[in-house]
Amino acid sequence: MDTCHKNNGLNLYILKLLYLIYLHRLCIIILCAFKESKCFEKVKFTVWDKELIQVALNLEYLEAEFFLWSSVGKGLDTFAPYLTKQGPPPIGVQKANLPPLLADTFFQFGLQEIGHLRAIHKGLKEFAFPRPLLDVSNKTWAKFFDKALGKELKPPFDPYCNSLNYVLSAYMIPYVGLTGYVGTSPLLFGKEAKKLMAGLLAVESGQDAIIRSFLYQNRHKEVKPYGISVAEFTDKISCLRNELSRGMVDEGLVVPRALRSKELAKGNLLSADKHSLAYGRTPEQVFATVYGNGNASKPGGFYPKGAHGKIAWKYLHGSGKKKKHMKEEDEDKYKEEEKTNKELDYEQHEKNHKRKEEIEHEKKGIGKTEEYKLKEYKKDGNGKEFEKEKAEEKEEYKKAYKKKN
Repeated sequence: MDTCHKNNGLNLYILKLLYLIYLHRLCIIILCAFKESKCFEKVKFTVWDKELIQVALNLEYLEAEFFLWSSVGKGLDTFAPYLTKQGPPPIGVQKANLPPLLADTFFQFGLQEIGHLRAIHKGLKEFAFPRPLLDVSNKTWAKFFDKALGKELKPPFDPYCNSLNYVLSAYMIPYVGLTGYVGTSPLLFGKEAKKLMAGLLAVESGQDAIIRSFLYQNRHKEVKPYGISVAEFTDKISCLRNELSRGMVDEGLVVPRALRSKELAKGNLLSADKHSLAYGRTPEQVFATVYGNGNASKPGGFYPKGAHGKIAWKYLHGSGKKKKHMKEEDEDKYKEEEKTNKELDYEQHEKNHKRKEEIEHEKKGIGKTEEYKLKEYKKDGNGKEFEKEKAEEKEEYKKAYKKKN
């Protein structure tokens, strides 16, 4: 009986001990998580943030050129040549046949995109790349619309011939960016990166709302000479984008009641899920859509040579092995970009290491003013003397330590 009680007491003691160990470890995990979150509050952009925002930079170049050229017949090379970084001029750009109100609306959109490009370049700094080769020619648009309608349209679809055709083509672009930004936002760490993405998302959403409002007002109109209504066109375009993205991330102006964000509504003015929340796209889905082939590793569509940036290049060229569609000059460019990315990663690592050293110095009581003096002392040509003093201090410390032990 006594043995039984002793065993029960021992078991209880072991359980209490295990519980205390568990609580101790839980506290450590919570403290580490809190400390990490506090660290990220001070960070403006991480390397990962910049790589994700590079995806947005590709889309902003496309939107800027398309809106500016179609509204006033001039593009970035006229309004903000410094933002192109001498990237190749876009293919097939031209002024669209638009009434004054629409021309003014899309010119404003174009100027907004210039602002977006400025903000992104400022945030990315050395991670910002030149304008990629863009193709917004009649031929490219015709291919997209043929694919959406599931047949060859005759005559080929021309986005620049009238206002209805143009707004239908504009329906294709900002929404992809909008959903891409929704998908990117939760993946960001830096405070400034989150702020930038929120700002881009807000304006892109506004642009998409204006485009959809115009099309919704004209949803019953027939798009000549195809005998298909505007509403049906938007539905076909959204279905194509869903197919290219391999997921339900898009909706036209008129959809089945079960898919509407508001079941009592007759139409679908804004595209949203059953909770009236915006859909999100991953970077892979964004590239697969704008390439027009559903494959992020195969360039095409609006980006005949593919998009730029680390994430885009990873999809296009994988681990660095040359692909069939990769030309020699593209391979050299890829290698050069990989080299640059490694250098940038190393620079970031050095900055992080430097910051850790500063924190350690602060803990040991070495203030920034003293640290500054040491740096200045080195600059004054007393580097050797400084190193000699440092070595002497080290020796003294060793002697003191030996005496103590």
